[in-house]
Amino acid sequence: TPVEGSVVAYESSNDQSFVVVFVRTPDLTGEGSLLVSRSDGTTWDPGPIEFDREGDAAVWWVTDRSIVSMTGLTVRAPDGSTLATASLRPA
Repeated sequence: TPVEGSVVAYESSNDQSFVVVFVRTPDLTGEGSLLVSRSDGTTWDPGPIEFDREGDAAVWWVTDRSIVSMTGLTVRAPDGSTLATASLRPA
């Protein structure tokens, strides 16, 4: 299944860092999941991502914590299979 997507992560100096994830994959619907990887080897589940009937999904979160330690993101389909991975690095 072809997958397109983008991840934007913004480190704020005012306790308002955010991450936005966009994914598009035709013919996929339902609730997928995300997994964030950190530089210390730990992972974090920021919650679900919902695919609409066209296969489009988007999710975002805001945090007062630093996101500098985030090194990667995995997007999983509703069946748990890996759809996409992204490496994150400072710009």
